[in-house]
Amino acid sequence: MIKFSENRDSLLNLSVTVNSIEQLDELIAYYSEDKPGPAYLKACYLGGGIEFQLDRMFMLEALANQRRMLVDYLAGIGIDYEG
Repeated sequence: MIKFSENRDSLLNLSVTVNSIEQLDELIAYYSEDKPGPAYLKACYLGGGIEFQLDRMFMLEALANQRRMLVDYLAGIGIDYEG
């Protein structure tokens, strides 16, 4: 059983984490399609942002790693996302 007192912040932000995984799944599906060219990205920061390109395979690996990190985070508080 998950103790609320020990995982309060994680549980209160659970929807944000699950939404992030779902968005990553959409991006992984999109970039997994065999399309020519790189992945086009935009990095935003205070005061502006830049657009740039990444190799599609590099992008897929980064997305998969980020997804794995979030799934592992959930597992650490006792939630089996994949189950």
